[in-house]
Amino acid sequence: MSGFEIESMLESAAALQATLDMKLPTGRLNNLVQKLFEARAPKIVGTKRFKVFYAVQTGSRPLRIRFFCNRVERLDPGYRRYLEKAIIHDFRLGGCPVRFDLVGKERRYEEGEGDLAPRHSDTIQNKARLKKMGPDAAKMDTKHPERRKKVFQQKAAHNRPGKKS
Repeated sequence: MSGFEIESMLESAAALQATLDMKLPTGRLNNLVQKLFEARAPKIVGTKRFKVFYAVQTGSRPLRIRFFCNRVERLDPGYRRYLEKAIIHDFRLGGCPVRFDLVGKERRYEEGEGDLAPRHSDTIQNKARLKKMGPDAAKMDTKHPERRKKVFQQKAAHNRPGKKS
């Protein structure tokens, strides 16, 4: 090959190829996302604001970043562009396409039931809370009135007058 500026074009192509294969450190990516949120908070959609819990690179060519967030539908297109441009600028990814995958924490309705499906993290937190409070914590659980009622009925039956223990 020969021609005007061929050498610089080949150097640019090699640099672009190296950029496309770049691995973004998860810690640095999350710190950047946190700084971006502090500098400019997203708009409130409905009653709550879009939040990102953490971000991680999941692929390259094109570069894919997965955001674990509260609700996917709360991300405004303008704020999405703001995040994309800031990530491209900070990691020097000029010329590389960046794609976002959003994973929300939506609670889904189970088929045939009116209640929301329980979240795994809620279950873990509940167990830790009950363990911390001791064995009588379930008796005083205000979120489950049926359980509380059953415990009090058992106590009443146990403490009836005339019953020998």
